[in-house]
Amino acid sequence: MSSAASNAGRAAVSAGHAALLALALKILVALAPVLTVLLVIAAIFGPPPNDAPTTQLRYGASAFALRDIPARYLELYQAAEADYGIDWAILAGIGKVETDHGRLKAPGVTSGQNAHGCCAGPMQFHNDYGRGGGTWGAYGVDGDDDGRKDIYDPADAIASAGNYLRALGGAEDIRKALFGYNHAWWYVDKVERWADRYRGNLKTAGLDAPPDTGRLAWPVDGELVSPFGPRWGGMHEGIDIAVSAGTPVHAPADGTVTYAGWMTGYGNFVCLRHTARLTTCSAHLSRYRVKVGDRVARRDVIAASGCTGRCFGDHLHFEVHMAASWSKTSATNPLPYLAEVASGAKLQRGRHALHGFRNMV
Repeated sequence: MSSAASNAGRAAVSAGHAALLALALKILVALAPVLTVLLVIAAIFGPPPNDAPTTQLRYGASAFALRDIPARYLELYQAAEADYGIDWAILAGIGKVETDHGRLKAPGVTSGQNAHGCCAGPMQFHNDYGRGGGTWGAYGVDGDDDGRKDIYDPADAIASAGNYLRALGGAEDIRKALFGYNHAWWYVDKVERWADRYRGNLKTAGLDAPPDTGRLAWPVDGELVSPFGPRWGGMHEGIDIAVSAGTPVHAPADGTVTYAGWMTGYGNFVCLRHTARLTTCSAHLSRYRVKVGDRVARRDVIAASGCTGRCFGDHLHFEVHMAASWSKTSATNPLPYLAEVASGAKLQRGRHALHGFRNMV
């Protein structure tokens, strides 16, 4: 190839590179406004929800639980919760109802079969009348890794109960799972009553727990303008926190989104299940950041505040429910569950600052 031809080729390549660079610059200039908006949105709302929670919210043991449950059994109930995702207090409730945590002096607790001949052990598993089948044969596990499954060993029996309840869908609907464990609604109610007595303060199971461990994080930072309780002849089932429209709403704890949609009165509504007996909900939202089934971590942004539904001013309506999902009968006062509970003075300042502010729901 001649020198002239070679120079011409190099010139053509250089011209092509210059043209591509010019085109890339034009594209960047055209996209600059869009990129700026995206960066602003990212700065406000943060990263998308995590695929898996970083910590697990659970209940500590009440003073009554510490008195009533043998230390070894309490340790096993809590270990089973960590392994199978079933509230330890529910497992303890079963242990109480069935055999008083192994202390019941009756056939089938530490040996043999119970009075019906069907079941055995501290958690009273059906073992096909002593033949080793039944639910024990299907769901029994070696809880202490000693190489054998012993229906009378509380380490195996309690872990097996957690395994069985998980298989029955206890992480989503503990009452339905309990009914599957023993087909009687009186039994379900009795176990839950004992579980309620055994639960203490909320705790975070993660090693790197936030400073307000044991409490839910506030979903937004604002003045409390309306408390939980009777109001205008009805029941106000949450608290109202005054914030401007578009304020990011944060998850108060790790959990799973169980509802994200419109609800009459509440407007745009998002609920998170944190445990089998604890759900939080946020209402009057202007937009969502999550969808049903998403798993979120504590303080992830889940929505933005607003005034959708029945309301007369931008704010966040926040509820806590003692259940695996929202219902009209399970709401409880959120303040005991929140970190750094607002003082009465702060509540009064909020009312004065928003004189005339009226909200419904």
